[in-house]
Amino acid sequence: MVVVGGEAQVADHLRDGYWIEPTVFAEVFPDSVIAQNEIFGPVLSVLKLDSDDEVIEIANGTEFGLAGSIQSPNSEQAGVIASRLRAGGVGVNGGVAFTYPDVPFGGIRASGLGRKNGVEGFEAYLQSTVLVAPAG
Repeated sequence: MVVVGGEAQVADHLRDGYWIEPTVFAEVFPDSVIAQNEIFGPVLSVLKLDSDDEVIEIANGTEFGLAGSIQSPNSEQAGVIASRLRAGGVGVNGGVAFTYPDVPFGGIRASGLGRKNGVEGFEAYLQSTVLVAPAG
């Protein structure tokens, strides 16, 4: 169910594109298309879940894993959940995972083509060579 948004509000010459205003969907089921796919736009899907384990199972149960975000009044609990999520980055309580150039950016599973930025990003351009010489 669309709670707010969902309309394309763009100039006439842009109407053929894929545009949508910030949109919030509520009462989303874990197996619905919107919950199982990455939507690159200002879209938020709200699911009601009963336990931390269920949150982790649903979040890790998609084929994607670019980024996640956890909002909780209990920072310790949020950190435990974040450590169990399989994603390229996880923000906790407003933290944004990919905001610094020295932090690797990239997802896992179907969300990724490797990493860029940070040490992991540079390693993608390196090729190791083993050099062996006789002793003495």
